[in-house]
Amino acid sequence: MAETTPISTPAKKSSKKTVPTSDSHLRPLAETVLKSWQASALTLPWITKEAFANQVAAYGQALDTSKNTTALNKPDQLYVKTVNTKINTDIKYIKGYLKDTYEENDIAYYAEFGIVLENSTYRLPSDPDERGKALQQLLTALSKHGLDTKKFGTAHWKKINDDYTSLVTNVSEKKKTVTASTNTKNEIKEEVRLVLQSLTHLLKAAYPKTWENVMQEWGF
Repeated sequence: MAETTPISTPAKKSSKKTVPTSDSHLRPLAETVLKSWQASALTLPWITKEAFANQVAAYGQALDTSKNTTALNKPDQLYVKTVNTKINTDIKYIKGYLKDTYEENDIAYYAEFGIVLENSTYRLPSDPDERGKALQQLLTALSKHGLDTKKFGTAHWKKINDDYTSLVTNVSEKKKTVTASTNTKNEIKEEVRLVLQSLTHLLKAAYPKTWENVMQEWGF
């Protein structure tokens, strides 16, 4: 009977990424591996230890800036929601004034006040830019239709308009800053990950039999 050669089963690869993608895991890994590399005689031909140290520091700084910029924008974003809620609530008074003034023809005047039909409800547009335009229309229409001195007339809506315009502008500008800081952080992040990945290959080549243990010692 012919002998059978046992079929070897390939070793299962670990599902854990050696070089993580999340900032919360990558930053401490980069800082730990940097110290291990600085204490080692190993080198990479395309980047020095000093240059990598600068990259890690820049990555940490960019990450902090990105987090802080995002945090600074949150209060304005929350206040925008508050103002939007007030707009959505108080527009009923305008519709009430139009009902009292024009009775069954009230809806015919909604457009002059910036009021549109959205999801089966008459309201100011939900789109931020369109809502800003609608508030301007509303202010003009209040005066035109003699509703400017009402309790929910010009004074009331001018304050809402001023708050809304200022907040939307601030949020828009801060979003641009957040995007810019995030892009900067991500660019540096990719450079840091590239070095870390190169170091894993370097350790495997330098320690062909014990590289797994060595990588753990380095912090991977």
